[in-house]
Amino acid sequence: LDAEVAQRINAALAALIKAGAQITDISVPEIAEFDPVFGGIVPGELVEILGRERIEKCHDLFDDIAQSRVIAATKYPPQRLADAKKRQAELRDQVREKMKGLDGWVGPATPLVPGPLADHYTLMPALEWNKRALRNTRIGNVFEQCGVSLPLPSATGLPVGLQIACNGLEDAKLLSLAAAVETVLGKAARPEMAAFTR
Repeated sequence: LDAEVAQRINAALAALIKAGAQITDISVPEIAEFDPVFGGIVPGELVEILGRERIEKCHDLFDDIAQSRVIAATKYPPQRLADAKKRQAELRDQVREKMKGLDGWVGPATPLVPGPLADHYTLMPALEWNKRALRNTRIGNVFEQCGVSLPLPSATGLPVGLQIACNGLEDAKLLSLAAAVETVLGKAARPEMAAFTR
C-alpha cells in the first residue's frame, strides 16, 4: 500500500472500531489465484464475444493495452476458458463459506493514490498501473461479490477509497453497511484533481 492509503485506511478502521464495529482478520489464500483465473476468463470471453476472425482482421483498431491482451488470447485453447470458469466457481464457493457469520469485508479500494496521467502514456507503465490499481477490486469479479468504494474524508491529500464487499446478491445489505460506515466517517469533499489532468 502507498503510505497515504495505509494511514487513512487504518484511521478509518480505528474510527469504525471505536464506534462499535467488530473487525476480524481472515485469511483468503484464494486471492493468490486471481491472475490465472482472471487472466483466463476475461480475454477468453472477449474472444468469444468478438470472434477470432474479427479480432485478427481488425487488431490494429485496438489500443496498445487491449491489443497486447486480446491478440495473445486468440491463441489460447478453448479449454483454458472452461478451466478458468470452473476454478472461479470453486473459489467463489470457498470464499462464501468463509464469509458466513460476517457482514462483509473492508479494505482499501486500491493500494495507491492517483498519479500524473503523463506517467502512464506508454504500454508497460500503463499495464503495471492497471494491474496494481485494480487488484483489490478483483474480489468482486472472481468471488462474484458486490461492492462499494467510499471516498474517505481528508482535509488534504489525494482520494483514498474504503472498499466494502458482500457476497453476490447482497446489495441491500451492502448499501446499508455503506450508509452506516459513512455516518461514522463522514462524507468526503470532491478532491482537487486539476493537476492530474494536464
